[in-house]
Amino acid sequence: MKNTKRLLALALAGSMMFAFAGCGSASSAPAADSGDAAADSATGDTLVLATSADYPPYEFHKLIDGKDEIVGFDISLAQLIADKLGKKLEIRDISFDSCLIELNMDKADIVIAGMSPDPDRDAAFSDIYYDTTQCVLVRKADSSKYTDVASLAGQTIGAQLGSAQEKAAKAELPDSNLVSLQKIPDLLLNLSSGKSEAVVMEKFVAKTYLQTYDDMEIAFDLKYDTDGCAVAVKKGNDELLQQVNEIVDTALEDGTLSKYIDESAQLAAGELG
Repeated sequence: MKNTKRLLALALAGSMMFAFAGCGSASSAPAADSGDAAADSATGDTLVLATSADYPPYEFHKLIDGKDEIVGFDISLAQLIADKLGKKLEIRDISFDSCLIELNMDKADIVIAGMSPDPDRDAAFSDIYYDTTQCVLVRKADSSKYTDVASLAGQTIGAQLGSAQEKAAKAELPDSNLVSLQKIPDLLLNLSSGKSEAVVMEKFVAKTYLQTYDDMEIAFDLKYDTDGCAVAVKKGNDELLQQVNEIVDTALEDGTLSKYIDESAQLAAGELG
């Protein structure tokens, strides 16, 4: 019964990520929108953020006073950037692999989604605002079975499509069978149901999910270096990149970002079941 409830919770979490168009103190736009809000935002009053709100405590859905909102320290950072620029923040909650597409189609001004500044990505990146570690998540029942990369050879593993974790899986677990999906709840559903044997995740995100999904655990860390997380802007938008860097650097120096991280971790606790 416990496993059945957990599978239902994971399925519900996955469907909610798509169903809700998240709002919060900032306004949000559903992924289906095809307007040019970002195209005019450089001179207008709106800053459009592209993100994927299934990545707690970076960005995730939470019911506040009965209202679905998108929260997390990435969202707080985006709000800070918008405030400093004198703009209203608009959130586009879409799949992770679509974020840079939206950016380069001028449907978003910035991407903040726990994204690493990979040189292969078609974007310009800010200074690093958070350092990351990649890890491998398995079912607790298999913790003694899967203890290193070699033990997962020939096994099916999962990672988020288009993510640094997908790249890490390809680089460090080349003998495993990788299945990439858009949403983390779907990856966890596969793991819980036995369709996969492991999931490669960012460690802070994994620890957050484990507060609820206690039939899983972190088996081991990967050595893959993603250089941390950065804000993405469209290549050539040097003015916005400079402004973002100044805001990020100040938030790191004065402790504002650390405060956002602590607050988001507390918000995420117990919210995923």
